[in-house]
Amino acid sequence: MTQANTQEKLIQYWQEQGVIFVDPWHVFISPNVIIGTGTIIGYNSFIGEQVTIGTNCVIGEFCTISNSIISDYSSIKPFTVISESSIGSQCNIGPFAHIHSNSVIKNNVNIGNFVEIKNSTLDQGTFAKHLSYLGDAIIGQNVNIGAGTITCNFDGKQKHSTIIQDNAFIGSSTTIVAPINIGQDAITGAGSTITQDVPANCLAIGRAHQVNKLEYAQIIRLRQQNKINNTST
Repeated sequence: MTQANTQEKLIQYWQEQGVIFVDPWHVFISPNVIIGTGTIIGYNSFIGEQVTIGTNCVIGEFCTISNSIISDYSSIKPFTVISESSIGSQCNIGPFAHIHSNSVIKNNVNIGNFVEIKNSTLDQGTFAKHLSYLGDAIIGQNVNIGAGTITCNFDGKQKHSTIIQDNAFIGSSTTIVAPINIGQDAITGAGSTITQDVPANCLAIGRAHQVNKLEYAQIIRLRQQNKINNTST
């Protein structure tokens, strides 16, 4: 039996079980998967080995999922890659998210555009909506991860852990240098580099002092223009 015939029989089987394929001719399903009733599979998605997808999920277009569990009522938006991880129920993941290396995403978590999560646990109700990297982290419930946040987990020799406790608010573009513990209900100021533990219910700000040099922008532009003129001559 050819691979095309095998795929046709697999898709037909899952359709009979109540799975909906947006385009059954442009999707790949491995033989050893489980898919719940009412789940929708978008076109050009790849459902690889050892995948379990719950009931009433949505797997968007061009997703790649392998060795993972997706629980009931979760939505995996287009161009998302999930491997060796588990996704809880009622989660929203992607688009363009990457979750891998034994990550655990619990219920009601939102992972947005261009967020990478590696070897980390995000507890229920947590948000990481935009442009972030979370590696080797344990993140509690109802934590807000601001856009552009990264955990600096590798020092060139070994990996280090970041712990962010319940209800913390991580401001946009926060750089978290592990190993570190950010306490419950703590807040980090946007643009901060956090290098020390943050106590519970504390505001942590780690920014360089801003200096405004009046009319100095014009001086810089004149210098740049002089350099261009000297080069051209």
